[in-house]
Amino acid sequence: MTLTHRTKNTWRIDGNILVLQNRRDGVEIFAKAMDRVLDYTWRIRYRQKDGKVQNVATQIGDTGSGPRRHLTLHRLIMEDVPHGPDQTEIDHIDGNPLNNHPDNLRWVTSSVNHHNQRDANGMPRRGVSRPPWRGGRPWRAQIGRLVDSRYRVENKCFSTAREAEEQYLIWKRKYHPDTPEVWFEQYAECQATGYWD
Repeated sequence: MTLTHRTKNTWRIDGNILVLQNRRDGVEIFAKAMDRVLDYTWRIRYRQKDGKVQNVATQIGDTGSGPRRHLTLHRLIMEDVPHGPDQTEIDHIDGNPLNNHPDNLRWVTSSVNHHNQRDANGMPRRGVSRPPWRGGRPWRAQIGRLVDSRYRVENKCFSTAREAEEQYLIWKRKYHPDTPEVWFEQYAECQATGYWD
């Protein structure tokens, strides 16, 4: 495939993956190799509150007096992929907003996208907390779910963090069946390495 380009990003093709470098800090961005991607200069947008990567975007629109808007890389890549009317958001399956390869993207509902969110370090949310009252069972597993169009929270207290985590995983598979398997793999990695300790 011959790629024409107007981008100011440094880039290379690695198999069928286009690897762009963020101009400011050299962080690598992965995407599908396609001409439209190289028509723009892409920048990583970071959230102000915690510095976490928000998305990869470019500004488009009139450079004169007209409005400019952001075009995100994942939307450009997924614009031709069919989806249902309620599937308005694009989920990064592995939780990494820098990985914009089509195999890592899917159209989902807002609810499903929320179930696959990660913490500021890109790891799965634990679903377990230590309530301030603590008592004899200081660990609480908690998960939200929709029941008849109403949001309901399930929670249960346990003596150990591990018991609470296991209950949370049971609920996660039951109430959030669209959660990708990679999420569960990352959760198990967090447990094994003591990430939350």
